[in-house]
Amino acid sequence: MAALLGKLCRKLVFPGSTHGAKRVSTTACESETVKPLNLYSAINQALHIALDTDPRSYVFGEDVGFGGVFRCTTGLAERFGKNRVFNTPKGLLDSALV
Repeated sequence: MAALLGKLCRKLVFPGSTHGAKRVSTTACESETVKPLNLYSAINQALHIALDTDPRSYVFGEDVGFGGVFRCTTGLAERFGKNRVFNTPKGLLDSALV
């Protein structure tokens, strides 16, 4: 548990944001103030943590390779590789779920 907490308490830097690199704290583990996150940044941060901590994790779907419609996957393909973060053809996931 302590190892997992240590991973979650570190600071992450996300390049490629439209406003430059963001530096945010993932949790309030440290004594400093934590910056508020919007929903998109929180999703992006959670995906970074998942891909960073579990080499078996993948992100795939329509338009996620370039950041997605809402930019929630920005920087993932560049950091973790296009073999772990990739686009699927439109409709592929829909037909797989039927």
